[in-house]
Amino acid sequence: ADAMQPHCEQSGLPPNWPAAAWAGTQVAPADWAASAWAQGIEPHACALWHARAAWVKPAALVAAWLAQTGISFQGGVRVAGLRYTHAQWEVLEPQGGVLARAPRVVLANAQGAMPLLRQVQQCQPELDISADPLSSTHAAGGHVSWAWHTAQTQALFPPFPVNGAGSLISRVPLGDQQAWFAGASYFNEGDAVWSDADKHAFNAKRLQTLLPALGQALASQFERGQVQAWEGSRCVSADRLPLVGPVALGDDKGLWLCVAMGSRGLCFAPLCAELIAARWSGEPLPLERRLLRALAAQRSLE
Repeated sequence: ADAMQPHCEQSGLPPNWPAAAWAGTQVAPADWAASAWAQGIEPHACALWHARAAWVKPAALVAAWLAQTGISFQGGVRVAGLRYTHAQWEVLEPQGGVLARAPRVVLANAQGAMPLLRQVQQCQPELDISADPLSSTHAAGGHVSWAWHTAQTQALFPPFPVNGAGSLISRVPLGDQQAWFAGASYFNEGDAVWSDADKHAFNAKRLQTLLPALGQALASQFERGQVQAWEGSRCVSADRLPLVGPVALGDDKGLWLCVAMGSRGLCFAPLCAELIAARWSGEPLPLERRLLRALAAQRSLE
């Protein structure tokens, strides 16, 4: 394949994709179809190679963010409530003690923001703080299947992440071994309960579509229960965009939201943090106003 084919109709990219963006996006290397891991993929499949992409370990990335100058992190505590007094917010522990005070508070705790907003609404109705901005969000569970690499299947794994019908990340160093991760299932937490076997089967089926040869080679591992599980919960909005900004439409009293990152938290979180910092500091916004409105916490109330 040519290095770049912006005319690829099945790329999933918009027709007006800027030329500069193609500098890091191209059709997969010419020898990809001959690779062991690519066997079974449609010959004319429009696979895109993202030269600037990478995978990260979330815990290490978050630790690096928290290590920056000016940040003080306090973990190992449970926030049970908020109280507004003397133009400041008090963050309360379960016994009623004050953990911290600040003129502004950002709730960045996904579905955990709802009970805190309801607590404020109930205890201090005069503030006119509502949990309505979160009414369009819901919790969506996710289940990732993973296992250690084996000598028998190592050659079938691509040396880079693959995304499409599901996703696969291989050769991830964990201690002195390497592991692969495939997934992820997507189910509303209010739906009928899925068993772990059902979730693994869902991931196995998606892997067989994404990388047929590898999916077939790993089928027996899935069937014999030789894969492990990692689960998490996503806070998802109705339009799949974050809710960022003051909770209230009028005087925000310094109470803000930064939630509903869905499956894209590692991408959305730094952007949303920059957006909040810019708004507080009166700096140029990192987004045009049309996109700013699309992310507004109160957009469902307007």
